[in-house]
Amino acid sequence: NSKVINCYNTGKIISNGTQTYRGASGIVGQIYGNGEIYGCYNNGIIEGTNCGIGGIVGEIYTAADLQSKSRIVNCYNNGNISVY
Repeated sequence: NSKVINCYNTGKIISNGTQTYRGASGIVGQIYGNGEIYGCYNNGIIEGTNCGIGGIVGEIYTAADLQSKSRIVNCYNNGNISVY
């Protein structure tokens, strides 16, 4: 169980989606299983292709055998997001 608390991003993130796990975002690229994000924000630009993209989280994966419960609480995105 991972937690990210009170973080922010103001930089530009670019992903070309060539990796096995391809999430791109301002805070967490990918959550697999349980993950918690509290009080975070993104003001940066997020750009990518062939990948999950988001201001806070790019991709969330859950497995059928895991009782995964991810939480994103009191977070926001003000950055531009572009998929190409």
